[in-house]
Amino acid sequence: MFGSMAFRNDGEDTVLTRSCSYDSSYEMVDTPPALRGLEATKEESEENEGPSQSVCCQPPLDMTMFQSMLDPDGRLVNEHALRKAVFRGGVDPTVRKDTWQFMFGLYPFLSTAREREVMSAEHHFKYHQLKARWKTLLTMSSLGRTEQEQGVSAEYLDEDLDFRVESFTDDADMKVPAMDTTNISDETQQQLQFLEIQAQVFAGRQPINMKDIRKAVRIIDKDVPRTDRGHEYFKGSGNPHLSILRNILITFAAFHPKVGYAQGMNDILSRFLVVLDSEVAAFWCFSSYMETIQTDFMEEGMLRKLSKPRKKISLYMLV
Repeated sequence: MFGSMAFRNDGEDTVLTRSCSYDSSYEMVDTPPALRGLEATKEESEENEGPSQSVCCQPPLDMTMFQSMLDPDGRLVNEHALRKAVFRGGVDPTVRKDTWQFMFGLYPFLSTAREREVMSAEHHFKYHQLKARWKTLLTMSSLGRTEQEQGVSAEYLDEDLDFRVESFTDDADMKVPAMDTTNISDETQQQLQFLEIQAQVFAGRQPINMKDIRKAVRIIDKDVPRTDRGHEYFKGSGNPHLSILRNILITFAAFHPKVGYAQGMNDILSRFLVVLDSEVAAFWCFSSYMETIQTDFMEEGMLRKLSKPRKKISLYMLV
């Protein structure tokens, strides 16, 4: 989805829009004749989507349109219509958060509103148990090392950004935040306690390699202070959103050893945080999205991307 969108600033407001559609700040570049044979024919395109003029310039998906796609129980019953509306017109900011929660796998399209409440609790406990686990293990494995080797209290300062990495040694930071149980029944509280126990078991079963984590932390601590600092969401010294960004990136790298962390992931995650404004939701949506594009951050994906320009350059040389 990000492959068809751009992220830019119009004054003080942030705009997410599809490139080369109704946005006049982007230029449509025509395909050279030598490359047109590599693309779908005009007849194939019209057979699948109709004439090209009908694909763009439709109103963005708004709250009224979004609500019309839900049934009385809150199921998003018309997934195709949602995807089509997003592709052709984008998403209005007022409904972007709700739309992304479905589009990026936080909730199944056919889940009811009640089911999503339970899933939200599961997501909360699982994420915080994962985060608490790597923070605890990293602190324990760092005992006896120098402060720089520990990576737990070391400060990575930038003269322009004045950013300071938080300490992992705060006991409160290693505890799972309690959910607000005010005004809920005893039965519901018992269900939440059961979900928390399940999350502890889930986190404890995940393989983890401390050497890989320490390596990821060093790279992440260099990238986080440089992430979208011109955006209002990440501006200012000691911005808490940068700590959240860092926590999510390390948690992802710790429990996805095949992919780990690579530069560029921080920029993708920053979009999720700006839109969702939730550490837990951003982690799960980011993780789901990374499953579809993870090869782009691995050696095989890098080599494949490098091979494409070579092919195009060769074709241009034949023109």
